[in-house]
Amino acid sequence: MYLSKSYIIIIFFMFISCATYERIPPKPRVTLSPLFSKQIYDRIGIYVNDNTRKIKKGGIRIVDDEFSRAALERGYTLASRSDIEKILKEINFQHSNISESAIARKAKILNVSGILIVDINRFKKEFVPAIYPTREYRGYYKINAAISARLISSEIGEVVWISSYEGYLRVNRNSDGTETLSAFAYVVASGLPDQ
Repeated sequence: MYLSKSYIIIIFFMFISCATYERIPPKPRVTLSPLFSKQIYDRIGIYVNDNTRKIKKGGIRIVDDEFSRAALERGYTLASRSDIEKILKEINFQHSNISESAIARKAKILNVSGILIVDINRFKKEFVPAIYPTREYRGYYKINAAISARLISSEIGEVVWISSYEGYLRVNRNSDGTETLSAFAYVVASGLPDQ
């Protein structure tokens, strides 16, 4: 049986239109310093800093858990949360422009090779109106967020790894968006190098 080129093209496009595509998962923007070595940075501490001052304590714990989970899955050993918080509160981390070298000096006390500082830089609930609103549908709500993380070496006091992501997720009208923090943190933590 002979098919013309036009029939083949039509069949091809019909086949393509029936195919389903998986959504590509978001990826963070990651930069790894040449100074990073898997052998050196095996034991780290994690600290989550809310720069928005809008997130409840439970939301900060969600982000901390997501980064801790990612670090453990990649072979890192973690310092305890209470030790990290005590050290960073001692140097008044949240309310000052503390330098990486000051953080590094305090990290040596904990016997960690680096401190992973996670910053929640934006977390805002927004309403997106419908282009053609109806009585049933007027628009939707979204959480617009930006999270970044950096690993500071306790030995040299410099940033050796950075990961960041910003985006949005749709949420229910009654939601405060705390449940979305896990997804945003997961994307940023996925850039953590394997041990």
